[in-house]
Amino acid sequence: MDALRCAAVALLLAFSTSADGRLPAWSGRTYPAPADQVYAAALKVLAAQHHKPRDTDELNKTIGFHLGMRPPLGGYNLVLKVSSSDQNTSNVSIDLAPQQTPVANGTVEREVIKILDGIQTELARATPATSK
Repeated sequence: MDALRCAAVALLLAFSTSADGRLPAWSGRTYPAPADQVYAAALKVLAAQHHKPRDTDELNKTIGFHLGMRPPLGGYNLVLKVSSSDQNTSNVSIDLAPQQTPVANGTVEREVIKILDGIQTELARATPATSK
């Protein structure tokens, strides 16, 4: 029974992330705003959701942060990247940090989606409504 359980966990780990450490499609979004605005919104959302940014690089629009328990106890190191796209839009992806073990639970998916939803909310709040 232990061997079966161990094999199931190994399969789950193998299929939960790709070989290059990228998370699945749910870990990225495109927003209708310039990269500077999206980066600023991401910083606000991470702070509001208590994911303290560890490494920030405004020039490259990347934010390293920890998700979950304190680093020595567990959790995941992630990197949020903002890149400019066509027609004043920006792409955001949240991936595993280098040397991070593969993700094997739904908590990371829920938290990443919460961050991405928060960015959308923050952008909507920052953009004044235009009246017609």
